[in-house]
Amino acid sequence: MKAGWLWKLRYALLGKPAVFDIETKLIRFRGPGTPPLRQLLDGRAPLVSTNGVRAWILPEREVKALGLRLELEQECESQNGRMTLGQGVLATLSGMTAVLVQGSQVEAGNTYTYAVRKRGDSIELSSRFTSSEVVTNALTRSPDPKEDISLHTNLTLVANMQIPRGHGVFLYDTNRSDAHSSGVAILIRAKVQ
Repeated sequence: MKAGWLWKLRYALLGKPAVFDIETKLIRFRGPGTPPLRQLLDGRAPLVSTNGVRAWILPEREVKALGLRLELEQECESQNGRMTLGQGVLATLSGMTAVLVQGSQVEAGNTYTYAVRKRGDSIELSSRFTSSEVVTNALTRSPDPKEDISLHTNLTLVANMQIPRGHGVFLYDTNRSDAHSSGVAILIRAKVQ
């Protein structure tokens, strides 16, 4: 006897479980000066601005277009990530590289951690973002293996977001701006499948 009828009965009584598709684009800006956000966002004020982080909730098509424009118009590096997960699941997406820093092996790269729930017509996304990179004194040449290397953390951010249907989030962090970087942006699109 097959147990498939039991799942059909469960789905009929409780409905199918929600499945979420989360797309994340992390953009690390290079060079001095901040991106022209005022023009790119048509003068919109951020929904939230705290501790050097600004957040906007934008229609999904605008989030996608903004990511493309930032990559084309700015000197930057970007990393895209996508995951599909169920309600209440805690998932981590990591793009890390092992490097030697002062004789010890450490991980450098980007990590996104999400827990997601459906809340009425919106998606509640609890998230953590970390971005780090290897830094040397070699700006125009390959680093010498004997040269000192350090790990630079560009972003550590924890956020709980309520994203309305058909919208996405744009986060811009300027906390770790320096001579080689003018901040980090994160674009998030979340959909219920």
